[in-house]
Amino acid sequence: MGLLALWLLALLPPAAEAQAPAPRVYSEEDYLRCLDRAKRDPEGALEFALAREAEGAGAPAIQCTAAALLTLGRYAEGAARLELLADTVVLAQRPAMMAEGAQAWGLAGRPDKAAALARRALHLKPEDVELWIDLALFRAELEDYWGAVDALDRALDLAPARSDILVYRASARRLLELTDLALDDIGRALAMAPDDPVALLERGNIRRLSGDLAGARSDWQRVQSLAPGTAEAFAAEANITKLERQ
Repeated sequence: MGLLALWLLALLPPAAEAQAPAPRVYSEEDYLRCLDRAKRDPEGALEFALAREAEGAGAPAIQCTAAALLTLGRYAEGAARLELLADTVVLAQRPAMMAEGAQAWGLAGRPDKAAALARRALHLKPEDVELWIDLALFRAELEDYWGAVDALDRALDLAPARSDILVYRASARRLLELTDLALDDIGRALAMAPDDPVALLERGNIRRLSGDLAGARSDWQRVQSLAPGTAEAFAAEANITKLERQ
């Protein structure tokens, strides 16, 4: 059974009186066409989906509306629709819908709402590593670094071989000024991925905090060599410039 069919089954109303008008049938072809149009012509897709919502098309139309809103950069509106939609789809689909809504709240600059929705999703799917990482990042945006570390601890329990989780935790621990623990995390991450520019950038940050300025400079220069033109290289260059000014 396809995703659309599951949605429609989840939203079937109780037996209605004979005179009640039937909602417009929203085919799977309509839904897929609308999602594709949301990427190319979000204004047109939004107009179409809103009209289908008004006709009672239900969850598929709401999802297309959300997709169009997100493409248009109207993140808060899209997030609100995804959150509403998460309460209407069948239980098995709710964590994914909540995760998508949480990401949208994050893009809207509302990490508080993003974290709350991610937590709701984790109550339903506590083994989802990506959701724990997302929650940690939202907590970090709220400057709740202890909360971020707790979430990353859970993520590492589920995926101990993920070097990126160790990098995130090293960053959170650095911000908590737990320098030794941060160095331990970043050392483990680099043992798994020695040429990871993100990990090297973070080790440079931690080394600078610990007073190892030569080591910090070396890491940042290596980032520039490994990943020229990337955001990490620009950050490394800015860090080196600050170091020289000091």
